[in-house]
Amino acid sequence: MSFHNPGMWLLAALAVPIVVFYVWHFTSRRYVVATFPLWQQALARRPVWFVLRFWLSLAAQLAILLLMVAALARPYWTAIFSARRNIVLVMDVSTSMAATDVAPSRFDAMRSEAERIVRQMNRGEQAAIVTAGSVVRVVRRFSEDRGKLLRAIQAIEPPGGTSAVPQAVGLARRMVAGKPNARIIVLTDGAFAGAGRLSQAEDVQMKLFSGESENVGITRLDARPDPVQPDRVHVFVEVASCADRPARCSLRLGMEDGEAQTIPLAVPAGAAAARVVSCPVTKTGRLVARLEIDDAQARDTLAADNEAWTLVTARARPMAWLVATEARRGEPAFQAIREAIESDPTVDVRVVETIPAEPPEHSVTILYKDVPQKLPTGSVWIVEPLGACEVWSEAGTVRDAAAAVKEAATDSPLVDGVDFAGAVIEQAVRLEFAAELPRETIAESASGDPLYSVVHRPDGAIAVVHASLDPDHSDLLLRPDFARLVQNAVHWLLSEADRRNGARAPAAMGASGSRRAEGETRADKAAPSLTDRAESDLRVREDAGSDTLESVEPVSDQPLWTLLVGIAVLLASVEWCLYHRRVVV
Repeated sequence: MSFHNPGMWLLAALAVPIVVFYVWHFTSRRYVVATFPLWQQALARRPVWFVLRFWLSLAAQLAILLLMVAALARPYWTAIFSARRNIVLVMDVSTSMAATDVAPSRFDAMRSEAERIVRQMNRGEQAAIVTAGSVVRVVRRFSEDRGKLLRAIQAIEPPGGTSAVPQAVGLARRMVAGKPNARIIVLTDGAFAGAGRLSQAEDVQMKLFSGESENVGITRLDARPDPVQPDRVHVFVEVASCADRPARCSLRLGMEDGEAQTIPLAVPAGAAAARVVSCPVTKTGRLVARLEIDDAQARDTLAADNEAWTLVTARARPMAWLVATEARRGEPAFQAIREAIESDPTVDVRVVETIPAEPPEHSVTILYKDVPQKLPTGSVWIVEPLGACEVWSEAGTVRDAAAAVKEAATDSPLVDGVDFAGAVIEQAVRLEFAAELPRETIAESASGDPLYSVVHRPDGAIAVVHASLDPDHSDLLLRPDFARLVQNAVHWLLSEADRRNGARAPAAMGASGSRRAEGETRADKAAPSLTDRAESDLRVREDAGSDTLESVEPVSDQPLWTLLVGIAVLLASVEWCLYHRRVVV
């Protein structure tokens, strides 16, 4: 036997004042009465023990004191106390635990087992609960309160995400460090890397919840804009079979609450089938993929990876605003520029006489010769500018041999596929740019003046063709790569506009490295296997074994202090009756 509060034994010193007061004799006066002989006869008939009543009362008082002090010291049986356990329950809440090969599901069976372990805890035993999903969480720290532990188990969210059981076990080991009779109990399906090594660890008991582990699920889903048709996206989808037999299934793909196309798939056993599909996008929203198993013999025990979605953005068709006066529209250079843009099926062109007040974000403004004092915001392509503006001032004309091409950048996307260095140029506009704006030269003349340059400003990039397009002064219009030169400029400026406006490609929700859209919650249906394909494979890894968790018989270890208090109360009652003569003698 030992005591939780041995310091309480200091209270036994109260026995000293009790003894002092008991042995203290107060002086009494003697009186002689006429009935003295009668009193002598009555006292002579008293039992022998009555004479000892005084000392028996003192002994009873001391015994009561010692019993109360012992109760305050909280005694306990050492053997029973040393057998009390400190348990950490590690519960796997990854997506694979939602499989229904164990009735009603792996997760529900695991939760029932955790509740059984908690209910069988003996008094004084402690338990903590750790969940191992995408994030390791301590749901409940060490507690003896079985009610709170059971409520914590019931409050665990449904399974979802990847498995982090080895990391959770590492946390459990740190939690039980230094505690006697530590127990780490892992409740899982064993469908994670390292399950075999963990099941063989001496300080871990692992209970597996798994059955006939066959499953077919969506393992990859991604969408990218169609480079030719802005109103469509290219969708890459992959379906894998984690079973020993092939499966036939149908994949329904389309916008949420919209029409969907059905794609038949034959998935080989233990392999994957992939498709790239073009889908129309009418509005920004979710593009949903749903898997339907057509093979009656195929088993699909995990429904969570039968549906996935990705966020796609509806894009407006890029616009090229071709600005020129009525007089300029009849010039051959203007007609050639217009025909080059119209031959590009990915861009719409609109010929206007005045510059749009607020050009759309996904657009480029093209100015032919005439330049206003204030250039429009956004991306601008200017061909053979005449006149000064806020960005430059006129500095004359470069003619003849001085205008010949000296050097052209071959790595610039503006001249990709264009032999600008081989062009014959005999006249170009000389401009003097504002010093505070960064500028780069794409093509340079023999005089050192730019023939093609780019100005970077906060409101948008400006690409300027200084060279004349007049057939009498250059052969640019006659070259077969002139249309490519125009289209390069339009597409590069459109990409600059997108970059400035922060446009991004759609993010695949649930895919590896992806991000959730603002406001999306865990309840949204993104295939869990998109973050970790292993979650669709429900099979036990590395031949991990399952330990048998024996039922713990309850130990009757009523606190000893209650017994001591009961004896003290009984002894006080007897002492009171004897001392005050509550019994007939």
